[in-house]
Amino acid sequence: MNIFEYICWGLAYAIQYGWGLANLYLTYGFFRKKTATDVYPSPGIYVVINLIVIPFITSGVFTVLKWIDNKGKLDRFLIG
Repeated sequence: MNIFEYICWGLAYAIQYGWGLANLYLTYGFFRKKTATDVYPSPGIYVVINLIVIPFITSGVFTVLKWIDNKGKLDRFLIG
């Protein structure tokens, strides 16, 4: 991998997890006063879906695509 691929790889993870954390804050608000009419989904399900499942699925899909692009050869990027 060259430096551009490393930068894109790091940026992809930063965007994925950064958006998940930002959306968590925007949805639940750490210092927002909750009223009786506020209905929020379970934060545990939100964290599992947005911070674990979605990044895992996207990593898996793009790992397979990179493996196909490498014509079935394993390299350090795929092993990592």
